[in-house]
Amino acid sequence: MMNYSSAIIEAALVSQDVYNDKNKPVSDKLLAYGWRRGLEYSLDDFSEDFCAGGYARELFSAWNPIMLPIYLTGKLNLPKIIRYLSLVPGFFGRLYLKADRAIIAYRGTVCYYPNNLIEDLDLSLVGSVSYKKLAKWFFHLCLGFLQKIHCYKIMLTGHSLGGYLAMQMAMDNPTLSCVVFNAPGFGSLERINAHWEHRDNINNVVINYDDVHRVGTQPGVLTVINEKSAPPPPSDVLPYRNSYEIYRGFYYDHSIDRVVSLLLG
Repeated sequence: MMNYSSAIIEAALVSQDVYNDKNKPVSDKLLAYGWRRGLEYSLDDFSEDFCAGGYARELFSAWNPIMLPIYLTGKLNLPKIIRYLSLVPGFFGRLYLKADRAIIAYRGTVCYYPNNLIEDLDLSLVGSVSYKKLAKWFFHLCLGFLQKIHCYKIMLTGHSLGGYLAMQMAMDNPTLSCVVFNAPGFGSLERINAHWEHRDNINNVVINYDDVHRVGTQPGVLTVINEKSAPPPPSDVLPYRNSYEIYRGFYYDHSIDRVVSLLLG
């Protein structure tokens, strides 16, 4: 286990930063560790490149329900506000660089992207998500770039849904280190398709009160942050005001901000 090691802390800061727009500066804490942003790709960007050709054969080889709206919104060159309303946005990945090291990070659920919530529902019900093909495509895009700059020390990371995608990539690449946070496990269908076996290269760092990591079966090592108490939910969090346990398990202790605050003390 990498209990509160620099690798865990750096991965947590990256997993936190991947939620930020590129116009928002990198946090001082992440900069202090020497990391900078590299390549990044969103589903909105992908819709444009997809229509330019080259990806159709691979992505249409198996039915994927999000591919059709991606194709149509890009092909018709619709304004970005129309793409936003069409459920196309949601997937996001970013590459981080530091000297001869790299971290490939996937963003977790952002509630104002409806497609993220659909992915969460698919994951909880059938143990599979459509973003896996996009995550794999972005992963290989990063590998191609890193080979050109001769960078071979690579880590995968992500929080929640992003952590799940990172673990998927780590299952196919067991030589790479993977540190994720409060990520759900794999469903039964995923274990069959992945020729299930435990992977020591995967470390899911979770808060003991988090409930999301209890979904499915974890493919690697669990590092548990034991939190003794948490403050009551604020009064403005209306959906959770009368249900403290739901608030704590799916909101407060699930957030990457809470993970970072506990790791940094």
